[in-house]
Amino acid sequence: MQTYPTKRKRLTALISATKILSSTCQLFIIDKRSKKPHGCAVLVTCNSKYYCLSNSHVFNKSKFPNVYMLTRDNEYVLLEGGLMYSEPSFGNNINNDTFDVGIMELTEQVKDKFFGYTFLELDQIETSVTLLRNNVTMIAAYPATKTKFDSKTKSLKFNPLIVRTIPITKDYSNIGFPKAYHHVVDFPKKSFKETSTEQRMTAAQPHGMSGSGLWILAGKSELDYQPFLIGILSEYHENKSMIFSTKIDLYLSIIKQLFDNSLPYNGIKVDLTVN
Repeated sequence: MQTYPTKRKRLTALISATKILSSTCQLFIIDKRSKKPHGCAVLVTCNSKYYCLSNSHVFNKSKFPNVYMLTRDNEYVLLEGGLMYSEPSFGNNINNDTFDVGIMELTEQVKDKFFGYTFLELDQIETSVTLLRNNVTMIAAYPATKTKFDSKTKSLKFNPLIVRTIPITKDYSNIGFPKAYHHVVDFPKKSFKETSTEQRMTAAQPHGMSGSGLWILAGKSELDYQPFLIGILSEYHENKSMIFSTKIDLYLSIIKQLFDNSLPYNGIKVDLTVN
């Protein structure tokens, strides 16, 4: 886990994290008895269309029919719109779906509920990225263990986890995560220094962070870095201390094929043919 040697660099990183969190919404499952943190989504816009990018295991409505977001005014809104999610490559076990893609094109009515959030433009997304070990990457999202709902006061308390990560360059095709379609970064829970406080701690389990973004920080120097979205988090391997994300390229390819064929993207093309 990388840290920042100077206060100024740490503040620059926190500015990047603030921008990331403005485009990252936490999602909930709501039933009659409770409100449970369920995952995250990254908000993107292009050609006057608005999307939530997340995972299949977050948006798969046959399994999770009631996925809500929390507005800045503390109102829970059911996510509705055109929906696409990937499915397991074999069997019915969702763990067999290593792409784990979930995309929702929001209805106009639901999109208007996202007041206070920022929808990313395409120029804030970086495609065709092959991570190197010295690249600076970041995760900023909402672990379920840091989100608590007080049933007495009816209030929600949550804290984001902000992590500067180190890319892993090895190809993990042998376990279903080929380098061509996935980014991998380290997440050593027991050797962790939280970016916002610089306190050394055991990190929260990243459960609930599914669907949030992996970002590369780029600029002329670490003092003017800006975050660019490069992937959507999908799976945590605790025994290997690493997190996999599906490259944002696959999401853009699917959006172009299913939602908006005028999308200005000509990179990796996902074959959506059903055999």
